[in-house]
Amino acid sequence: MANALLDGITRIFLTSEGPIDLNGVELEVAVGTHVVIYSGVLGRRGGMVINGEGRSRIFNIKGTLELESITIRNGRAQYGGGIFVHSSATAKLSHVAIEACKAIAGGSTYGNAYGGGV
Repeated sequence: MANALLDGITRIFLTSEGPIDLNGVELEVAVGTHVVIYSGVLGRRGGMVINGEGRSRIFNIKGTLELESITIRNGRAQYGGGIFVHSSATAKLSHVAIEACKAIAGGSTYGNAYGGGV
């Protein structure tokens, strides 16, 4: 993984061969931050897999997040199982696949659960 801070924007280029497993911890983009994450060959769908392993949401966005050529897989939360974008936040997805993400409520897929993928 390589990253750079330019113009107040954190840019991360994922170079790993395998998936990134989150081990039950979601990735948060804080208020006032701008993060850009790239993977694989830009302009292609999929790329690097970020895996919630069915134990957590993948991204909790309170600031600005841009994703390019990433696969979001196996996220799980009550709201936005793959990606949760707060009302004042921004998400830009380009060539992103969202797979097998679930919104759950009280341990099931019934009740007040919204947005399995986003």
